[in-house]
Amino acid sequence: RDAFRRAEIELEIRRTFDPCSISFAPHDLRVDAAAWAGATVDYGPFTRAISELTATILPISRAGARTRRNGRRRAFGVPVTAR
Repeated sequence: RDAFRRAEIELEIRRTFDPCSISFAPHDLRVDAAAWAGATVDYGPFTRAISELTATILPISRAGARTRRNGRRRAFGVPVTAR
């Protein structure tokens, strides 16, 4: 949330490493609750941010996407291999 802290963290990361890019995920209390419960994280700000980040790193074409149905639709990439 704090722009100054983000800038300081980003500066330190860039000073120490040479990343192509840096992304920050929002703090989400669902992550804390899931960690303590040993469960998966419910859909919210954190999972949305991670989904968007993943989509930029590993773009999925509509033809190669598979959906899982549990009340919500999500696309998962399926690697294609020739045999």
